[in-house]
Amino acid sequence: MIRKALSVVFILAVVGGGSAFGKFFGSWENTLTFQTQDPLISLGESSATLKASYFTGEVADLPNRFLSALFITDMELSDTGFGLQGVFNLPLQQADLRSNLSVSVYSKQDIVVDWPIGTWSVISNLVFSVQSASVKYWWNEMNVTAYGIATTAIFALVAVGDELRTGLKLEMAGSTIYGLGVELTTSFGIDTDFEQLMAVQTGSGGCGDMRYTSTEITLTGLSVGCLYFETTAEFKAISGFDYVQFEFDIEPESWPLRFDATVTFTTQTKSITLVPTLTLDKVCLDVYMMLDPSELGAGNSAFNSLVLQGVGMRDAKIEGATFSNLVSLVGGLYRLISVSDINLRAQDYLIDISYLEVRDQIKYVQTDYDWVFSIESSAGNFDFAADVYFGTNGMGQLFGLGLITLETNYVLSSEIEFGLGLAVDLATGWHKLVLNLDYSLFMY
Repeated sequence: MIRKALSVVFILAVVGGGSAFGKFFGSWENTLTFQTQDPLISLGESSATLKASYFTGEVADLPNRFLSALFITDMELSDTGFGLQGVFNLPLQQADLRSNLSVSVYSKQDIVVDWPIGTWSVISNLVFSVQSASVKYWWNEMNVTAYGIATTAIFALVAVGDELRTGLKLEMAGSTIYGLGVELTTSFGIDTDFEQLMAVQTGSGGCGDMRYTSTEITLTGLSVGCLYFETTAEFKAISGFDYVQFEFDIEPESWPLRFDATVTFTTQTKSITLVPTLTLDKVCLDVYMMLDPSELGAGNSAFNSLVLQGVGMRDAKIEGATFSNLVSLVGGLYRLISVSDINLRAQDYLIDISYLEVRDQIKYVQTDYDWVFSIESSAGNFDFAADVYFGTNGMGQLFGLGLITLETNYVLSSEIEFGLGLAVDLATGWHKLVLNLDYSLFMY
């Protein structure tokens, strides 16, 4: 399997590399993180990454700044062309499980008969573990779009212990002449969601055992009178029919309040969920609300109250600086598990994650802070940001002040960039110090 995967990568590289014009980018990104960990100082979050990328075709015409910072697996490319990328996370400690080698391929080309009738594309990512000298996972997405129909196949192979687990998702999407959108998705084996591949999979068994798991049908552009809605139905291998769901908006003309409504029918229950949104024209404030209870069902047919969850301010500019803040009235703010507070601003936090899908909810963690205030400023090649956090339990400090973070970045040249991050806990002293040094190489 490994040999076949490497062969696919090599063939695509040869085919895509035939263009006369190409761009090569190389970088070495180093992050040294000192974090208090009683009674010692931990360097566990430190990292060193080597990255090399090569692009041809229309992709190579994109701005250098965009391409040099791009990871192919972020799926931010849509232009035709070819890209090949290798990422090596160097082992800083003997038992560092993050050490791996990743090889990614992007290829998108026109389908031409007598004239271009569509496009086909391939994205592939193969990751090896440096520590165990074995494959961690192999992920592929193949898409063909022609005559208004998009067909996508996503295949994933993940190493779980001593076995390899596989998954396949087939999607077909298109629209009718009446504007009705239709999407059909069928899944086999494990979940092929790229961001979940390194999690412990609980799907079907070993390599080649891709049992049918579910089918989902989604219709968009449906209308009944002045009401436009989207409907989704899902069928599962274990239980058969699972649910059918209708989503639509309720927008009273005389109110600044809008409701996103979801009606769900299962074999045993039916319920309706309303998510309110307050629109304030020409005001840089965001108001977060929820209905209590948030869901109606049998024996529960009335909402008790409209709860104010929090208030945020965004992109307020004063004397060249940008201010933002977010206040939660219902508990701690949520942030992505994979990102440090040092790298986040107020608008990057969430007050509530209950409206997210379960697969997205597990990417977040609740913090001990219910209020964050951020300031950002830039002067030439120098960027500066500072954040002040207030705690949910008072934190024992003035006004409940809990954490202060600073982040600076200085671009010395097109090749060298420096960064500094600092987090200070008002109760225990400094919490984390981060030093960054990035070196980039550009070749044409």
